[in-house]
Amino acid sequence: MTKQTAPFFPFPDDINKQMEQRNNQIRKQMDIELRERFKEIIQPSFLIKMKYYIMESSEFNEIVREKYDPMGYIQRFDIDWVTVEDVCKHIVGIHNYNMLGEKNPSEFEDETRKGKPYMEKLKQQVLDNIKFREFGRCTSINKYYPYGYYPYLHAIRVTINFLLIQICRVYSESYDKVSEKEKLRIRTSSDIYRRAKGILGLVDDNCTDACYGICRQIIELYAQYDVLMKYPMVG
Repeated sequence: MTKQTAPFFPFPDDINKQMEQRNNQIRKQMDIELRERFKEIIQPSFLIKMKYYIMESSEFNEIVREKYDPMGYIQRFDIDWVTVEDVCKHIVGIHNYNMLGEKNPSEFEDETRKGKPYMEKLKQQVLDNIKFREFGRCTSINKYYPYGYYPYLHAIRVTINFLLIQICRVYSESYDKVSEKEKLRIRTSSDIYRRAKGILGLVDDNCTDACYGICRQIIELYAQYDVLMKYPMVG
């Protein structure tokens, strides 16, 4: 009788098992790096718990591909560094903001790990931010300061970026066809929103002292605009 030899390629089950082991190793390594990266801002164990709580939810699965992979390249979002890091930035920023009024955030986080409803609240806040990712992701948070992900700053960024996109569309499609008064309106609005976007970038980088000069420029621009709208003969 001929001796049976093992096939050269592993069976599909073996491949799946090896891939899952590899993915688990990636997750563990990512968790270690995330703990180290954000440990000065948030309790590491709470961050990791929230990461899984959000990314394993049905609500996240409904929006994840549209917001992170519209071209369909990513196979596993829970081991994709860009996706995981972005989710964690939102967790850190929003949680940091929520804890501004808390005397002992670490104790609050310990309680939350036992199932406090705050986890659900934070999840919904993070998902709300992610839903507007195409307008809110234009940020340059150095050293991962949490300010750029504060809910009110994120909402402002979304609004400004959305309006800038609309102004650019109008500018490219209709600028040559409108009156001089309307051209002034478009130019001034664009300048104001671009400066406002610059302020948000400075806030993200914790350079708030540098914002005052830009704020003054915005006020001056608006004053000039207001005068020219009411008294066009001045121009």
